[in-house]
Amino acid sequence: MHEWIGRLASRCDIMQDLTREHRHPSTYVSDFYDGEAVQAFQAHDGSHFIEGLANELQMVFSLGMDGFNPFGHSAHSSAQSVTAVYMICLLLSPEIRNLTAMYLSHTAIHAQGVLCHIALIPLVCDLLAAWQMAGLAGHSASIFCSFCYIRLDKIENLDMATWIPRDAKTHRKKAEDWLNATT
Repeated sequence: MHEWIGRLASRCDIMQDLTREHRHPSTYVSDFYDGEAVQAFQAHDGSHFIEGLANELQMVFSLGMDGFNPFGHSAHSSAQSVTAVYMICLLLSPEIRNLTAMYLSHTAIHAQGVLCHIALIPLVCDLLAAWQMAGLAGHSASIFCSFCYIRLDKIENLDMATWIPRDAKTHRKKAEDWLNATT
């Protein structure tokens, strides 16, 4: 990623696009970057992420993911799958952002380098890919719901008060436990 962003930042035309004014009047939304999700996104210190310091570069990427059967839908190839994961720099103007896909020691317009902050804000995919990206099981798993811990054998339970909701803190803890597992 560092190398890719470094190559991107070494192009004068790209750096001019990355450092252009991105804010439009609040009543005018012409691009994802103008939307509330990006404009309100906070940095780790609580400040507005996209309003970084003058000597820093704030970058926002989307993450896309999709899986498909490369052999079409047939009974003989149902176990085959190809998954594509891609990132798009949303800071680039819409005209060029889909054509290109830390501290940068040197760029085309920052000879002394620039501190580059990156945020991954939208995940662009269908529901199955979102579950896969989040580490959730599929719709036929024992614990199938992405919002609560209801079990498949209790699928007819419509009393929402009995559903134990999922939360980000527990999900992150389970992901860290899995990452740090020795087997």
